[in-house]
Formats: sequence, C-alpha cells, structure tokens
Amino acid sequence: MESRGGHEVEDSSKIYRVPPMIRYLSEITEKHIEVISQAIHDTSPEYDYDEYLQRRLSNIGERLRDNFSMYQLSSEELDVLCMCLNDCLYILDDCMRDLEEEVDLRDCRDHRMAVEEILSILQQN
Repeated sequence: MESRGGHEVEDSSKIYRVPPMIRYLSEITEKHIEVISQAIHDTSPEYDYDEYLQRRLSNIGERLRDNFSMYQLSSEELDVLCMCLNDCLYILDDCMRDLEEEVDLRDCRDHRMAVEEILSILQQN
C-alpha cells in the first residue's frame, strides 16, 4: 500500500490471482457413482419422449455400476450424463420448493450439493 495525500492506495500490479482448482475424472468415487445412478433414475421420467436417450442413460448407469471409472465413457456419453445431472438439479430445486415447509430438506440439499460437485468435475474435463 502506498500513501497519496493521506490515503492509502493499493498498487494493482501486485495483485495475484489464484488459478481455479483443476478437478479430474479420477476424483469420481464409488459414492459419486451412487449419486449418478440416483440422478439417472430421478430424471428418467423426464425423458419419456425419447426412449433412445433413456436407454443410453440406463446403459451408462449400468456400466458405471460395473466399473467405477469415468474414463470408460466417451465424450458424447459424458455430455449426455452432464445433461442428466443438470436436469436432476432442476428437478431437485422443484421438489425442494414444493416441500419447503413440510419436511426437513437437509438430505435434499446434501444430495443437490453432491450432484453439483460431480457436474463441476465433469464440466471441467
């Protein structure tokens, strides 16, 4: 900080920015796979209009339950999974809004945070 006329002024050339934390697909754990499976199940009725999409998501879920590695999925499958997780967030928001006064929503919020975490990892890759 420098002093100019009695006021302290910060020298902007010394401001350092911290790069965003890089997340990897290898950080997806077995617990995350359970959350993904639940998200696929929750969003399945939303895709009634597209049986092919439902089958693809079901196959992705089965493959992940058999082998927990996200690296087995193609980039197109990861995109479909991101779409599913994003739709799941909207569904959870609607449910939480509808149930706000009736029940304790801690579990819903925890589940939503887990879905957001997985989605952020997938979107960075």
